[in-house]
Amino acid sequence: MTILALSMDDMLEDAFRPIARDGAGQVEVGLRLVAALTSLAEMDEPCIAAAARARLADVLHRAEAVLLPVDAEALKRSAAACA
Repeated sequence: MTILALSMDDMLEDAFRPIARDGAGQVEVGLRLVAALTSLAEMDEPCIAAAARARLADVLHRAEAVLLPVDAEALKRSAAACA
């Protein structure tokens, strides 16, 4: 039996995308996701950092689509402060 390896992007997408999708309308959820993903993006491991930045962009895009502008801006500021 062969077990296929998952890429880091696949693993982070599996872990964070459902939370980003279901929590997109809650700024508190978004802030926690931004904090977690920016921590991963700052790691000294290129494949983890790149995958985390891709997930972070997804979180911000989803939140911007449903949040009030003031809350979406809070998420963007949080992401920028950690970058």
